[in-house]
Amino acid sequence: MSLFQLIRFVLAGLAALVLFLLLRKKLKQRTVIILAVAVFAAADVLLCNTPLENAVYTFPTPEAAADYVGFGDVTDVVEGEESALFLTGGSGQYQMRVFPKAADGWKLCGENGTNIKGFFGGEDTAIQLVQMKNSTEYYVVVIYTGGNAEVTDSCGTVFRTLQKGDGATSDSIYLAYVPDYDAQYVLTVNGETISLG
Repeated sequence: MSLFQLIRFVLAGLAALVLFLLLRKKLKQRTVIILAVAVFAAADVLLCNTPLENAVYTFPTPEAAADYVGFGDVTDVVEGEESALFLTGGSGQYQMRVFPKAADGWKLCGENGTNIKGFFGGEDTAIQLVQMKNSTEYYVVVIYTGGNAEVTDSCGTVFRTLQKGDGATSDSIYLAYVPDYDAQYVLTVNGETISLG
């Protein structure tokens, strides 16, 4: 359990305990327990989506922010203007999350702070359009199962290769920050044009 999760677990537990102590003599014990459990669950969800730490702390590196929330070892960071897409894992087991930038480091986003705004699944191509919630920053992740691919888009974005696949045991993975994303955005993967707008 990460420090981020532990703090929220303790705070949600304290809220449930206070409710239990206040109501234990006024209501039936079963009712109080059910209410305390409901308060614990609601408080935990709310706190996991509210990074209170942002008010008092800025993380010096992407790795420090990812480690604090229990996101694992950062494999790659694709930076935008106001945020960055963090990836962890390896060998096809990647996870991603968008974290906001600060002037002197990195802030946290809540667990629902990364939105999948678009998805395409084809015969040998899977594409995700990822956005940081409440921002205009977009990232594209392309997974190609047929070996290596040539990936371009309508914005002239330069795609980074996270992993080169052999088409049999591993996939190719390409990443990019797309600063000029709009509804007419299209990708081309090995000559196939794909609309994500």
